[in-house]
Amino acid sequence: MQRSPTPTGAELATETGRATGTRDDLAQRAKENCPVSKALAGPEITLDATLEG
Repeated sequence: MQRSPTPTGAELATETGRATGTRDDLAQRAKENCPVSKALAGPEITLDATLEG
């Protein structure tokens, strides 16, 4: 029987232009509301956020 690959983590990156809230607030909301993050709720998820502008 062949086993399917199992995700062990996810890395998210986001870029924002003008928006309300701090960079960290925006990055945290992106991490919490990401459908992939929700689907992989068990593994550790890291985030790299960049603010442009």
